[in-house]
Amino acid sequence: MKQVHFLNGDALLHQFPESLYDEKLVMRECLIEGPVQGDSLDSFYQKRIEFLTAHYGGTKLSYEQQTIRQFEKLADLSPDCEINLWFEQDLFCQTNLWFICYLLNFHKKKNPTYLIMPQEFSSYGFAALDSKGLLGLYKERKPFVHLVEFAAIWEYYRSGEDARLWQAALDLNNIYPFLAETVKAHLDRKPIASLGRPINSLIDIIEELDTTDFSSVFKEFSLREGVYGFGDLKVKRLYDQIISQELHL
Repeated sequence: MKQVHFLNGDALLHQFPESLYDEKLVMRECLIEGPVQGDSLDSFYQKRIEFLTAHYGGTKLSYEQQTIRQFEKLADLSPDCEINLWFEQDLFCQTNLWFICYLLNFHKKKNPTYLIMPQEFSSYGFAALDSKGLLGLYKERKPFVHLVEFAAIWEYYRSGEDARLWQAALDLNNIYPFLAETVKAHLDRKPIASLGRPINSLIDIIEELDTTDFSSVFKEFSLREGVYGFGDLKVKRLYDQIISQELHL
């Protein structure tokens, strides 16, 4: 059968094995951040465009061409192909994966589907593997039979139904041991009784290292809080909030 590989970013695309020459689609989103609500896919995309252009630059046209078009290709897949989802265990990748599962379920795709992940959680993920290592993961792939359940997780995530989200993670955690830790990391972000885990962790790092050098802080944050999968731009936004508040005080 024809193979379609949906990759978790352009970095993986650039290192992808040449022998896996079938169609490759790329997830160019960061659904761990910003609004994820919407009465329709069009309204959801519009909210994403507004958020991303305001905080990270880019244009509506670039989002439509580089991001939405990839989703549309996924929706248009014929039933005679297999879908391979290449995503890691951290929260950044998982929120994106949950959305892809939602899309496949929304469009009633019944294609044979496989979830391909690094064998162990690592802050380096697929980046730690060469072409041979990635090909080995592909050869050991197993059918992904919980697409509907992961689609439901997306619904709980986007609607803020924390109790149902947590229960869904617990229900699947024997099969996907990373899931409860990942969902807990998301719930810990919420500033209920404190500033939230990521900001608290950054404050601790700044104080412990006794430095405001961002590169040093980011490196340590990635070691301690790799479960989030935050890139430097996301951490810099949180870091700037902390520094600005301290300077104001």
